[in-house]
Amino acid sequence: MLAIDQKIDAFMSVIKSTLKAKGISQQQFSKDLNISLATGKRWLSGRGVNLDILFRILDYLDLNLTNLAELMKERDHSFFYYTKKQEEFFSLNPSYLAYFDHLLRGSTPKGIAHKFKLSSRSQRRYLSALDKLQLIEVHPGDKITLRVKGEPKWRKGGALSKAFRQSALKEFFDSNSEKLSLSFYSLTKKDLNNIRSLFDSIREVARTSENVSLVSGKKTTQSCLVFAAETFEPKFLSNIEEL
Repeated sequence: MLAIDQKIDAFMSVIKSTLKAKGISQQQFSKDLNISLATGKRWLSGRGVNLDILFRILDYLDLNLTNLAELMKERDHSFFYYTKKQEEFFSLNPSYLAYFDHLLRGSTPKGIAHKFKLSSRSQRRYLSALDKLQLIEVHPGDKITLRVKGEPKWRKGGALSKAFRQSALKEFFDSNSEKLSLSFYSLTKKDLNNIRSLFDSIREVARTSENVSLVSGKKTTQSCLVFAAETFEPKFLSNIEEL
């Protein structure tokens, strides 16, 4: 995920592509919105765009935030893997992983420092380390640019997976045991694949919702979706003893 300024830039890039696809020039765009050409160019570059302006442009293009988020997903649906060095560092320093995860989810360094009551010294150490790992580029005033985009994926059998996967699953299951549904069915391979496709669709809905919430400024909470549709027979159902 991108920080909010970068997200605005990314959405404006999609809007420019949409204008081009509709055959609308910058001159026509500016004229239709009753603004100067200089202002139109500034908006399309992402400068000076707030939510009111964004909604005004969306209304002009007959789009809404969900449409825009979906266009963004189509253009820039991607993921990245941490390098071996990055995974090893994060596995030994989970606070840095948490800090970077907040950046990916749209938080700013200033917002993170305020939320977790970090000193200026701690803030500099976090940013410096992430810069050295080539995950961000630090600018004056604790401004940053992400050097990666998309969703992070952990390497199978890598340092992060070994360090946190099982503990994260256990923590989630232990704290949500009453809400979990564990069901067993006899399914064909085709039916099982269809269910997996539904899970993929749900993930896409979650990604789109996250993008819309970030741009609209709605309050969000970190949430977890757990899916599994695999052939599996638990031991307690596979052993009938002689009585």
